[in-house]
Amino acid sequence: MGILNIGLFSEPTKMKPSADKLIQQGLLQLNQGHSYDAARTFQSVLSNDPNHSAAAYHLGLIRYQEANYPASKALLRVAAHYDRRNFQARLYLGYACYHLNELADAKREFQRAIKLEPQSADAHLALALILGKGGDRNGASTHSIRAVQLAPDNTEILNFNVRLLMDAGQFEAARSSLQQSLALDPNNSQARAAEILIEIALHNLDTAQSLFADLEVAAADWPGLN
Repeated sequence: MGILNIGLFSEPTKMKPSADKLIQQGLLQLNQGHSYDAARTFQSVLSNDPNHSAAAYHLGLIRYQEANYPASKALLRVAAHYDRRNFQARLYLGYACYHLNELADAKREFQRAIKLEPQSADAHLALALILGKGGDRNGASTHSIRAVQLAPDNTEILNFNVRLLMDAGQFEAARSSLQQSLALDPNNSQARAAEILIEIALHNLDTAQSLFADLEVAAADWPGLN
C-alpha cells in the first residue's frame, strides 16, 4: 500500500487573477477615480512581471500625473521598450524627460513619437518646444507650423507659434497667427497681451494703446480678477 498523499485532499490553492484581468481591474479603478487602488493593481502585475508593458504604461501615466517624473520616466521607458508601437508611451516619456530637464532625451523621444504618429500635433509641438530651447529656431518653426496645420483650432499651439514668430522678429506673421487664436478665444489674456507687444514692435503705438485700453475694460469683467 502506497503512502497516502495528503495533498490530494487539501484545500486547492486559489488561482491568482491573470495579468490581463488585473489590467482591466486597474483601468476600471482609474475610470472610477480610484488612482491609488489602480496604482496598486498595476504594481501587483509588475511585481510578477517587471517587463509587462501595459502595467508599466498605465502606472507610468499615474506617476506622471502625480508629478513623480523619475518614476514615470522609468516605467514609461519599460512600456516603450516592450511595446514599440505605443505612441503615448513615447510621448509621455518625452514629457517626463522634459520635466527632468533631460532635453536631449526628451528630443529623442519626441522624434521617435513623430515616427510612430506623424500626424500628431502634440508631438510636433513638443519637439518644437525642445528645439526652441536648444536655439534651433528653424527646426522649432518647422514643427510648430506643422502642429498648427494639424490642429488649426488649438489655441495653445497657435499661441506657441506666435511666441516663436515674435522671438524670430517675424511680427507680421505673428500677428496673423494671433488673430487666428483670438478668433477662437477672444478672452485669452496672454494672447491679447501678445497682441499689444506685436503692435508696439511694429511701431503702431496708437493701436497698441487702444488695445491696452480694451484689455483693461475686458479684464474688469473676467472672473477671478476682481
